[in-house]
Amino acid sequence: MLRIYLLGRFRVERDGVAVPKDAWRGRKTKQLLKMLAARPEHQIHREELIDALWPQADELAGRAQLYRTLSQLRHVLEPGLQAYRGSQYLPGNDHLLRLNLGTDIWIDVDAFEHAANRGKSENDAKLLEEAVALYAGDLLESVHLPSVPQALGIL
Repeated sequence: MLRIYLLGRFRVERDGVAVPKDAWRGRKTKQLLKMLAARPEHQIHREELIDALWPQADELAGRAQLYRTLSQLRHVLEPGLQAYRGSQYLPGNDHLLRLNLGTDIWIDVDAFEHAANRGKSENDAKLLEEAVALYAGDLLESVHLPSVPQALGIL
């Protein structure tokens, strides 16, 4: 199981073990995963990624950088992945890059939103408490989220 934590301090766990800092090979690899995990439906167009991560690069250089960074990310998430094998977490697509949520991926933001929304709609205090327990701080430390009580609609 892959667990991605975006609330509070960013971290990733594979089968209950934190991905070590030295596995990331650079901040662009982390940024790529953060962008995918934080997006609605966990997908983004490749051109948008290139523009965000390498704004000064021309088209060819940007594509090469994305290819290299995507390859590094696949190996961070799946260390035993063989060359030219498909990734279970990041399937290939010509224009759209997405996290394959049909696999064993858990994202804290999704779990928080699910518990909070169900808790509010069903007036279930246990689910609201679960949402509060999942809230470890602001999304990626740079994007403002409402406070926990505001997010749960109780303020």
